[in-house]
Amino acid sequence: MILKRLAKCPGRNDMSNTWVILDCNYLCYRAFYSTGGLTNDGEGTGTLFGFMRDLLTFQNMFHQAGTIACWDVGEPLRKHTFPGYKSGRHTKELDDDEKEAFAGMRRQTRNLRLKIMPSLGYKNIWYKRGYESDDLMAVAAKQIPTQDIGYLVTCDKDLYSGICRNVSFYNPIKDITLDKRWFRRTHGIKPTQWAEVKAIAGCSSDSVPGVKGVGEVTAIKFLRGELKSNSVAYQSILASADLIKRNLELTFLPYPGTPVKEIVEDEMDVEAWTKICEEYGMESLVQKTRKRKKRTLLEASES
Repeated sequence: MILKRLAKCPGRNDMSNTWVILDCNYLCYRAFYSTGGLTNDGEGTGTLFGFMRDLLTFQNMFHQAGTIACWDVGEPLRKHTFPGYKSGRHTKELDDDEKEAFAGMRRQTRNLRLKIMPSLGYKNIWYKRGYESDDLMAVAAKQIPTQDIGYLVTCDKDLYSGICRNVSFYNPIKDITLDKRWFRRTHGIKPTQWAEVKAIAGCSSDSVPGVKGVGEVTAIKFLRGELKSNSVAYQSILASADLIKRNLELTFLPYPGTPVKEIVEDEMDVEAWTKICEEYGMESLVQKTRKRKKRTLLEASES
């Protein structure tokens, strides 16, 4: 079902923990385009601010026990399978100011991954050169203990395939949570079949061409056995077996060889939060952190 700002999920009980699985590169781009112009002592801090603001927002929203931060690093290995993979991205010619802005965003992103998040006490910072955040998020979804709850935080529909009984999909732009019941009722297939849908229909955002004239709706009908065998779409899909097989290597999550990591508990340091926020001139986040510390101490005294 579709749920607005939900911190619970079917099957949740008081003994379960909540894990938020973050598409960190997406969140950094989101921050760059919303608060990217912020600076502190002449240095860009907008990506840092937006990302850390989101971390606090998700913590308050989901009351999570831990965070699994997944990152893209390096050129995707999928380009070895299909050189045109993601070739349609970042094709616009940038002027000098835009180049410097993007360079600053990348510096802040690297700083978050390698320095800031570890210093704050985040223990599950996952990346591996050549593998994408999608792959690591898919692995993380499978690693969530059955008694716990997980949320895939992203706008990338490829991660629909990670939805299961105790893992839902949270879209931060639309502020909606999509669970397994919603997926089955909306699409009539299993979430694990989503990669097949994308292999047949293609994926324009990743520059993966699908079967000509076949979109996601038609691909789903094919998988549900609802296409007439004499229809043009049905025959086109059958005739495109090689293309679909190649595409499935691109759309299936996780990509072969994606490392499987053990999920460990975070060791959050509120004082480190305050220090980092003050260092980068993020006073509004300092106030939020102090309120969170006060609330945490109050909860501890009442337990």
